[in-house]
Amino acid sequence: MKITYCFVHHTGGFRDSPFSKSSHLTLEQINEAHRQRWPDFKSQLDFWVGYTALIFPDGKIVQTRKVGEELAANKGYNSRSVAPCLLGNFSRRPDGLFVELPTLEQVETLRKVLIALHEKNPGAVGLQVVEGTEIDIPLQNFLPHRLAL
Repeated sequence: MKITYCFVHHTGGFRDSPFSKSSHLTLEQINEAHRQRWPDFKSQLDFWVGYTALIFPDGKIVQTRKVGEELAANKGYNSRSVAPCLLGNFSRRPDGLFVELPTLEQVETLRKVLIALHEKNPGAVGLQVVEGTEIDIPLQNFLPHRLAL
């Protein structure tokens, strides 16, 4: 397995309310929502969350899938990408303002994760890797999820 992309996600709004705030969601709520959507897609780390890791507003990171484990994050790229997800709806509202912004703590944690991945050393930030997984993500392949090819 070779990881060649990193797509940064955010939790966004909800189907019936796309401009709702979502930074308050808990690990349990996200895990249950993903379990309902993908009941047969439990990770090696015992989560149903389809992202590699969740980054909470306080900067805490919880890994939900090992690096190299198949994701449910970017169709066509789920077997060759990493997908950290920040909690919060960073979408732009119709009035041009953002629903929420990432916290400084989230930005700092994400920065550390991205550096560790680029340096091929996810263990530096505590991320577990599927044995035999090679990580080689060129700078141009670190993208927001909306720019998935």
